[in-house]
Amino acid sequence: MLNLTLNSMEAIGTKGTITVNYTKDDTTLSLLVSDDGPGISSKHRDKIFEPFYTTKKKGTGLGLTVTKKLIENLFGYIELLPSRGGARFKITLPILTVSELKR
Repeated sequence: MLNLTLNSMEAIGTKGTITVNYTKDDTTLSLLVSDDGPGISSKHRDKIFEPFYTTKKKGTGLGLTVTKKLIENLFGYIELLPSRGGARFKITLPILTVSELKR
């Protein structure tokens, strides 16, 4: 969440908006992080989770790669959703019981 919100803050500058929402059902928790910045162009969308891929002058290209790996380590996934403006990411995590964690 920290990396996604920091990326959004950088994209929107001083006058934008970042929204964080969630949905939950019996088996999953989904977090939606969106902003009203310039968004991610179609030529970059397929590469944003690749290691060392960046469009920033001082970026390492590891932020979204590490974010994705951390989410996958929690048995979840992250996706970049289509958007008319800004960027929209959805993180989906399973809701596990204590007995499921002990397996």
